[in-house]
Amino acid sequence: MNKKLAILMVAISIVILTNGINTSQRLYGTTYGGTGAGFGLMIIMAELRQSNPIPSNGSTGRDLNPTLSITVNDSQGHAMNVVFRTNASSSWVTMGSNISVYNGTYNQVPSNMNGERTIYWWSIIVTDGTVWVNETYYFTTA
Repeated sequence: MNKKLAILMVAISIVILTNGINTSQRLYGTTYGGTGAGFGLMIIMAELRQSNPIPSNGSTGRDLNPTLSITVNDSQGHAMNVVFRTNASSSWVTMGSNISVYNGTYNQVPSNMNGERTIYWWSIIVTDGTVWVNETYYFTTA
């Protein structure tokens, strides 16, 4: 299983006492505050994971224009955009997209992976609007 860990955000909260006024800032559901000068650092980590690519990476003897499939997972359950890309025509182009989808398996049928005994590269870009992950796979046709 291919697993990517992405840092969603590094947020810094600075609390300063100015003329006796307590300042605080609300960041991502947690309130930081206090009196005096202070410094806080919050690192939020989340995973956008791709797994079970079909055809499997490096596989051989595949049919022409096989159904491409990927399972995606956002550990925080956010909606994601899943974009299928290929460079079968010598430059990377988008074959199709699944917009605002949730954890699950998504498919795309290419129309230009039709050469026999040819290596084809395909890529999946997954983003939840904050983090993105790009994985590239390849297979060889029969």
